[in-house]
Parts: sequence; C-alpha cells; structure tokens
Amino acid sequence: MKVDISNYSDVKDWIESIGDNIKKLTLINCAGINYTSFAHKADIDKWSDVINVNLIGTFNVIREVLPIMREEGYGRIINFSSVVVLDNIISELEKNDKSPSDFDDIFKPEVQTR
Repeated sequence: MKVDISNYSDVKDWIESIGDNIKKLTLINCAGINYTSFAHKADIDKWSDVINVNLIGTFNVIREVLPIMREEGYGRIINFSSVVVLDNIISELEKNDKSPSDFDDIFKPEVQTR
C-alpha cells in the first residue's frame, strides 16, 4: 500500500484502515526525499516537497499512531534519516573549489556540558 505521508488525510485514512490490527507497535520513520541546491537557486516547490515529506510527513504519522500506542500502553518510535545528503553537500562544495574542512564548524557541532 502506498501512502503520501505529506497528506494528513491520507495518513489518517491509512491508520484508521489498519488500526484494529496494530498491536505492540514500533513505528520506524524513514521516509524522505532529497533535493540539493543553493538557497538562492532553489526551486521553491521542490524545497517545499522536501519539508512536506521529511518533516510534516513524519509528524503526520506520529500524530496518528500515538493515540494507539497510548491506549495500548506500549509503543516505540524510531526516526532516522540518511547522511547521503552530506555526500551531496560535499560534491557541491567541491564544484565551487571549497573543501569540506572549510566548514568543519558546521559538520562538527560543539558539545556543551554544565
């Protein structure tokens, strides 16, 4: 079954259609799409598609399964995404005579402790 997770009503209908059969649910969110472009050259519709699938779609599915998990008193949610996007960023940097090490502060966030 294919479901457009960026469409809330599609997700709601999907979960309602299988809801009675869900027991001991572990949701693994791994749907995602990629679009690589510099911001000033980006196609706004393609960028919106990325946000709608990767963020809003993930939220839509979580929103619909949480009540089932709460009612059952059990549930696990695993969200992950791909680091393949870093390869795309690196190739774009190389096209512009930049090295990934020029941006170490972006790829290696500072960890603060108290």
